[in-house]
Amino acid sequence: MFGPGLVESLCRSATLSRGLVADLERQARSELGRVATRGASGVVFPVAELLGRPDEVAVQMLLLAAAELGETRPRRAAAQRALRRVLLAQAPRRSLRMGRLSLERSGRWLRVGPALLPALAARRFTVPGSLDLDELGLRLDARRFERSPDYALPREARRVAFDADHLPTALDVRSRRSGDRFAPFGGPGERRLKSFLIDARIPRWERPRIPLLEAAGDIIWVAGVRRGQTAPVGPHTKRILEVTLDSL
Repeated sequence: MFGPGLVESLCRSATLSRGLVADLERQARSELGRVATRGASGVVFPVAELLGRPDEVAVQMLLLAAAELGETRPRRAAAQRALRRVLLAQAPRRSLRMGRLSLERSGRWLRVGPALLPALAARRFTVPGSLDLDELGLRLDARRFERSPDYALPREARRVAFDADHLPTALDVRSRRSGDRFAPFGGPGERRLKSFLIDARIPRWERPRIPLLEAAGDIIWVAGVRRGQTAPVGPHTKRILEVTLDSL
């Protein structure tokens, strides 16, 4: 039988352990709220923010993110080790399954989210007007107006302006295709769209889901990233077509 002293010592150790676990979870929850962003693709972290924390805190942040998305099953020791491998400076490219979720890294980003993300369906966009992209949780809004002398071009990534008289009224919205070429505004000319997205540090899981705005077969805007060279607003522009990408 255990003596009173040993029982008391074990109780103190158990209380201390529970306290440490509670402190770890509180710290991880606080950090999760500060550094993670949430969207249609799941919970996304800047990798640098995770690598700058103790492994125990970073792993707990990932587990809390999974719990937010409904995956609350306990993680065995092997799963804990796998999570730590994902946090290595040179992490494996292969994604890690967490029940119905996936954990994957791409460049400077790490995602905890659905294993399969909805694909963007191609559709016609009549402008001016609005178009909901439900599978992305986004909406395109287009307005056409006469250019005023004091008009200033938009500077935010999610709004772009074109010379309305150099575009058709029916545009197309689609995802990328193999062999796509894109001529970014201010660039030297056309280049592979895949290379452009990689250089723009777009996470791997988002590249197939970025809306491409197309006019007569020409990609005029990689929505939310960069406009193309088509229909720039210049000194002789009389009418503006402004297109905005917003959350639903």
